Amino acid sequence: MRLYNTLSRQIEPVRPLQEGVVSMYSCGPTVYRSPHIGNFRSYIMADWIKRILISEGFDVVHAKNITDVGHMRQDRLEEEEDKVIAAALSAGKTPEQIASFYTNIFLKDEELLGIMPASYLPKATEHIKEMIELIDILTGIDYAYEVDGNVYFSVSMSETYGNLSGNRENSLREAVRVEEDPLKRDPRDFALWKASEPGRTLEWPSPWGMGFPGWHIECSAMATKYLGQQIDIHTGGVDNIFPHHEGEIAQSEGAFRKKFVSSWVHGQHLMVDRVKMSKSMSNEYTVDDLIQIGFDPMAFRYQCLMVHYRKRLNFSLASLRSSQIALERLRMRVKDWSLNKSVKLTRSRMEDLRNSFRDIVSNDLDMPNGMRFVWDMAKSDIPDGSKLELLLEFDEILGLGLGEYSNYTQDVSRFDEVLEQRQSFRDAGEFDHADAIREDIRKSGFFLQDYEHHTGFRRVGHVDSLGKVDRRISNGNEVESLLHAPSETEFSICIVTHNYLDDLKRCINSIIPLRGSHSFEIMVLDNFSSDGTYEWLDGVKETMGLRIVHTDHVFGTASAMNILIKQSLGKYVILLDTSVESEGDFLSIIGSSLDDTSIGVVGPWGLRTEDLNHFHEINEGGADAMQAYCFAFRRDLIEDVGLMRDSFRFYRNLDLEFSFQFLNSNYGIKTLPNMPMVRHEHRIWTNLTEDIRDRLSNDNFRRFHKKWGHRADLVGKYIS
Repeated sequence: MRLYNTLSRQIEPVRPLQEGVVSMYSCGPTVYRSPHIGNFRSYIMADWIKRILISEGFDVVHAKNITDVGHMRQDRLEEEEDKVIAAALSAGKTPEQIASFYTNIFLKDEELLGIMPASYLPKATEHIKEMIELIDILTGIDYAYEVDGNVYFSVSMSETYGNLSGNRENSLREAVRVEEDPLKRDPRDFALWKASEPGRTLEWPSPWGMGFPGWHIECSAMATKYLGQQIDIHTGGVDNIFPHHEGEIAQSEGAFRKKFVSSWVHGQHLMVDRVKMSKSMSNEYTVDDLIQIGFDPMAFRYQCLMVHYRKRLNFSLASLRSSQIALERLRMRVKDWSLNKSVKLTRSRMEDLRNSFRDIVSNDLDMPNGMRFVWDMAKSDIPDGSKLELLLEFDEILGLGLGEYSNYTQDVSRFDEVLEQRQSFRDAGEFDHADAIREDIRKSGFFLQDYEHHTGFRRVGHVDSLGKVDRRISNGNEVESLLHAPSETEFSICIVTHNYLDDLKRCINSIIPLRGSHSFEIMVLDNFSSDGTYEWLDGVKETMGLRIVHTDHVFGTASAMNILIKQSLGKYVILLDTSVESEGDFLSIIGSSLDDTSIGVVGPWGLRTEDLNHFHEINEGGADAMQAYCFAFRRDLIEDVGLMRDSFRFYRNLDLEFSFQFLNSNYGIKTLPNMPMVRHEHRIWTNLTEDIRDRLSNDNFRRFHKKWGHRADLVGKYIS
């Protein structure tokens, strides 16, 4: 087997230190919440490595840690950095209870995804002794130092620090993901042990006082205990490379004076709309989420097979649906082949095909080409018995669980009598009665297919239950643009919603009374809500006259807004936030104001700036930007102004960007005073932690500033 080694930056053969045995360590989950499927991509990658090595005759000793220790201080809990403790406090449980609950979920999800159990599953809380012993070795040789009960690794002592990640002396300070600590001798140094502060829940005695371990020391201690001071393969996601794996190397090689890991293997991110799947972006899915929607978790494993592990995989439910259909077809072929097992190829020809497949997948986990080989074999004229034997052998590596479909018998003789009855109904033209029989048979687990001279059967597959998914869109290209169509109503009121159903109801219910005075459409994009919004919208869309778009994942704000803008049919388009409530006829004010062709955008909450760096709110008069709580413009201007930039996934500062598109096309922006509207709590904002809000907002502002920061000429062109 050959793998890409992140350390050497080349594909290398796996050469185990012990003949016939491969030692392997994988960074496991932090068990404070359900892992999302992005986490599982790297675990599936490790599973393929293990399966291929086993197929080559190796014994694989595999350790995967469970992190049930928080690493941050008590005073940082409000930012949820000490994840285990924060989750426990939030749920009113002990950290031990939280960790146990989510460990069980993780193990259940691994089973559902066909991931083989690790040889060892060590918990951090059960290995504090080993961590302290390792830290003690490092302090004894001056690779670590103690300050006020805290112990730090001295990065300057490591000659190889930075080799794995490429972060060198001039970039390390900026790259280290920890808060400034005045106790450190060098900002690059990282904590091995932290002194407890009063009231901390998870703490242990040590030679340096009561405290708790740092992040990196856990894996080094547990890997050493179960696999030795040198191991063959260490796996993880690319986000583990720095600082975690870099820290592991430094402390392990510093303590034992040996090369810690022969091959470092890292899997790339799982993306949604080209953005990493994460909680902060509200674009994550758990295994249970997929099941609730109607998918078989194995469909995700199949999807991972189709993209090389060192490439980013862009996920959508539409692509997952395609993977499930393909998987179901593969299962059906196994069932069909199991009915005709007798005819087989010669032994030498079978061995050639086995070797060809293994050669492909053993070359740096080239699973995509491995699956092409599988399908080419499945579609060939090889006898069915040989196809079945080969595919089941291949599946020992693929891990799709196809073996459970191989003992299939299609006993449909029990339908003989009802089929005769169904045919008599068809001959008599009584097709309603014939269709009723077809439906009864479907409920018993079979689909009927009428051919020229006979009726065939196929098993109802999991994919047949995916009707709900079909009602959702996966990208904006699935939605037709109506911007060139003539206006059919006065206003298009466009609302994007993601959970917070009560806010949505309040917003829509406040607009409905205006129907007696104006013609308008209310368009709602349900951005993959999970709180009953989907069901409520579908229940009221007829009575309230709503136009609804459902998505199959959380779209970025700009992409979601663009879909509604493209679909709008009003003379005027109003982008309205769910936190806004109408208290009167705001439509008349907007319509009359936009009749002035020099004005491009109006709304009640404008912004001005003097330097393109700081914006302040104004209540009337000309503005440099309009806040997106209520952002109104003429639909026909979009051809000139353009749609929003899809790269703005977060809503904050997107309104600045869109406003400047209007300014750049020489349209003014006006703040309308005394608008009968009120802003309530913006819960998407308030329910994010401060650090996440700041990061996402700053990212968007940098995008805005990169494009418009030099355009001071657009500022100050106020409308009277």
